Amino acid sequence: MKKSHINKQSLNLHVASLSWLTLATVLQIVVQTVIYAIELRSVNKTISLSQIITYTGAANLAMFVALTPGAIGIRESFLLFTEKLNHISSNNILVASLLDRSVYLVFLGIIGLITLIFQLYKRISTKSTNPVIKAAAK
Repeated sequence: MKKSHINKQSLNLHVASLSWLTLATVLQIVVQTVIYAIELRSVNKTISLSQIITYTGAANLAMFVALTPGAIGIRESFLLFTEKLNHISSNNILVASLLDRSVYLVFLGIIGLITLIFQLYKRISTKSTNPVIKAAAK
């Protein structure tokens, strides 16, 4: 009789990891749905929750077929092709997409600025504590 390579402790570890992964995935879906809901409702107040969920699914599926960095143009095209599925007009899709890209660029700029500040702080603090640099400055 062959013994299984899976023991009870490793199985519990995998179940715990899978539980955390499932929780993180559900949380990501909820957050993305809320983000798209804010964007779509800012464009058109009459968009329903089912339309938002369909739009979210189509937008995430478009990321899998992305051929360009950031799926520029691919996601928008995919969302326009699914216009009949989510019943959101092409004008609303394009304005929401433009809003989404703008928010993405603003957050990217903020993160870049924060990274730059931390790098500058690191260089300044390294220079002020480096004894070789202090001796050369005298």
